[in-house]
Amino acid sequence: YAYIDDKVGYFKEIARALRPGGYAVVIDFRPGVACTPDMSCPDEQMRSAEQEVVDTLSKAGLERVDSLSLLSHQYFLVFRLAD
Repeated sequence: YAYIDDKVGYFKEIARALRPGGYAVVIDFRPGVACTPDMSCPDEQMRSAEQEVVDTLSKAGLERVDSLSLLSHQYFLVFRLAD
């Protein structure tokens, strides 16, 4: 996520390409969560808060429909086209 320059434009294209009933998922490392030495984690400044991601995708026409707690170091956000 952090490496995408035009985030709103990028996710507008994702929204345009979604099939009816389709979902987009964003998985990224949580800010402030320490990683173990055996993990390949991005630097703290390359991590984005969940709400920042939700706000960006909302501007692109997507709405969060779920947030799954499957991963200890990352958030897992599920989006679909906004009504």
